[in-house]
Amino acid sequence: MILWIFAVASLAAALATAALLSRRTPYRPVVVALVWGLVVDLAVGVRDPNGTGWGLAHYLARRPWGGADVALWHLSNALVTSWPAVVAGLAWRAFHGPQKSTAPDSSEAATHGLTVLAEARGRVKARCDNGTKAKVSRIPLAVKAIAACWAAANAALIAHGVAPITRPFKAFEIGCVAAGGLAVWLGRRRRDAAPMAVAWLVALQVLVVTLGPYKAGRDPYRHWDLAQVIYAIGFAALAIGQAVAWRRLRPSKAGSPPVDS
Repeated sequence: MILWIFAVASLAAALATAALLSRRTPYRPVVVALVWGLVVDLAVGVRDPNGTGWGLAHYLARRPWGGADVALWHLSNALVTSWPAVVAGLAWRAFHGPQKSTAPDSSEAATHGLTVLAEARGRVKARCDNGTKAKVSRIPLAVKAIAACWAAANAALIAHGVAPITRPFKAFEIGCVAAGGLAVWLGRRRRDAAPMAVAWLVALQVLVVTLGPYKAGRDPYRHWDLAQVIYAIGFAALAIGQAVAWRRLRPSKAGSPPVDS
């Protein structure tokens, strides 16, 4: 229970600093992903041997199950597997999506205003370019493939019944790590705040696979506390990094507008 509270608190801190950072640099996809992660953590919750707990994990620890409990079991599995899918999809979005520039300083506001129409026209023209079309088209394809794998993994879990099964969990987690890692590697030249944060999230998933409950010989159901340790430390580090980035990106003059992220 303490590890879960620490992990949730670290994630909440990361979300708060991400929301602040999104005011100064394009960062909204990271904020949305962290919001979903917090929703998953609070919904799934934790089961404590001492009798205390929270969420679906605590509720489903009781026996015997009623009719609706089976659906809640599969819902819990779907929520847990959605997080690595979100991270993998976010990696493709952050590293291969359209780049957005930060807001101009107030001293450049006049020049920025005069170039808005020209830039908008240039963007429309660029979207018609064949190269841009090819780049944009592969992003939804990668995300759709990840979503299809998520659906297949959960279909396997549903077909298996309510008994714990680890192979679909591990296979799906490894697949999401591979997809996210590929996106990071192919887009490794990006050094903006959002791609760097997403690369850190992908790195956390790598640690969960190699050192956490998905490691060979371990059961994700019984060793989930290892993942909570990794997430607690990782999200705390992310919160600190985002706070530092927020401070460094503060406007040099008062009155600078917020960023549309």
